[in-house]
Amino acid sequence: MDFLNPAKERRHRIALFAGYLLVAIAIAIASTVLLYASYGYTVDRKGDVQQRGLVFVSSQPTGASVSVDGVKKAVTNTKLELHTGIHTLRVSAEGYRSWERTIAVTGGDVQRYDYPFLIPTNLSTTTSANYGSAIEFATQSPNRKRLLVLDKSAPEQFSLMAINDPKKLKSSIVKVPDTLITAGTGVQSWQPLEWASDSKNILFAHSYTVEAQTNKEYIVVNVEKPELSQNISKQLGLAQEEVVTLFDKKPDHFYGYSPSTKTLRSFTIESQDSRTILPAVLAYKTYANDTVLYVTSQPPSGKVIADQVSVVLQQGSRTTTLRRYSTNQPPDTSYLLDIARYDSQWYVTIGSTADKGVYVYKNPQTQVLETGSLPKPWRFISVASPRYVAFSDTARFILVQSGATIGVYDAEMVETKRYTLTDPMDSPQSNLSWMDGHRLLYVSQGKVVMMDYDNQNKQLLQPALPGFKPFLAPDFHTMYTLAPLMTDTSSVVLTQTALVAQ
Repeated sequence: MDFLNPAKERRHRIALFAGYLLVAIAIAIASTVLLYASYGYTVDRKGDVQQRGLVFVSSQPTGASVSVDGVKKAVTNTKLELHTGIHTLRVSAEGYRSWERTIAVTGGDVQRYDYPFLIPTNLSTTTSANYGSAIEFATQSPNRKRLLVLDKSAPEQFSLMAINDPKKLKSSIVKVPDTLITAGTGVQSWQPLEWASDSKNILFAHSYTVEAQTNKEYIVVNVEKPELSQNISKQLGLAQEEVVTLFDKKPDHFYGYSPSTKTLRSFTIESQDSRTILPAVLAYKTYANDTVLYVTSQPPSGKVIADQVSVVLQQGSRTTTLRRYSTNQPPDTSYLLDIARYDSQWYVTIGSTADKGVYVYKNPQTQVLETGSLPKPWRFISVASPRYVAFSDTARFILVQSGATIGVYDAEMVETKRYTLTDPMDSPQSNLSWMDGHRLLYVSQGKVVMMDYDNQNKQLLQPALPGFKPFLAPDFHTMYTLAPLMTDTSSVVLTQTALVAQ
């Protein structure tokens, strides 16, 4: 019976403790290895310790060649383990122009380049429709399947083009019922304001003349069933001055803003009820069904501050004052307000045309504040006298622009890029347009310019009129533009350009 032998019991205890110690050492070594691996450290075949980062690369089209520093590594979609340092990443495919950029890799870092968009070497452009010489507007539905165009020579009917299949374009006429429109006695015009999220209804401001006075009415046009269109101004007896926008992108729910009383209210067609949401509003931006970012002379606290206005974020029943501005600003000063969500985080932009840039707030309502203090901005995008601010389609990027001066904030990489356009925007453009989540579009010297958010990989595409932005098909395989007819520049045609090599 070994348990009665003290010497054997002592040896057993020593062996047991030694086993525990070896297990602890093994766990410590494994933890250290995993820790260093998480920072990108690896050991090569020679035993040298190196630090690496992960880079994911995708592209349109897929299956493109991926090279790093001139050496082919793989084809998209792929994952690369690259040494820490500066590298040249290149994506290329036969029949396409290459995409290239310099990237900085840090040990343990993870970067995603899932947006390289390769343009065919030779563009194929064909004419899809002829609209004559006087186009008033062209607008695309949110699902990108429809293009609505108005020829001034026929101001009471629109041309609707189904563009989801470039090989089977379908054109139809949308005739707004005569009984819905106030005819007036002079020139009338239509201004598309906002598509509803259903991609069937669109809110218009219809201007008409009565006794030499220009009036305005708001009409929701159903492009599928025009007979279901509604004149909001007539149905609800809206005042001429009231400014109408959609509430949460719904075709039967609206915001109404009165410039004279400075009140913002919401109302519906069905119930015809109305409620005042906010008083003393000087400027505002709405989001979804419960969020309003606005400038007011009456802050939620009720404590009016002399010679100052407050920028307030209201989400549901919760309000937070984010910033204050002096009322002693140039008379033509306007505010730049926007709000979006990216990666489950709230981002709010605030600026004015008298500022030296735009302030970016991240989750401002969750900041713990001392009494009387305001939330701190997350970032500042420096662009003197900014005139335009807009989130990209995915809300990852924030564009701030003043003429040719551009600032773009990247919420994923937490960095800001600044640059000046070298190819000027043709008049009457005043700002760039987001093509998607990563690329920008504009017209320069009569042709479409496409580029990455940071001014890299600039591509010159097909001819286009600068007064009308280019439109992309749902699969992004085709771009549509309004352009002058080659044989008669006074005529306007709709062209389609394949963005996939034939």
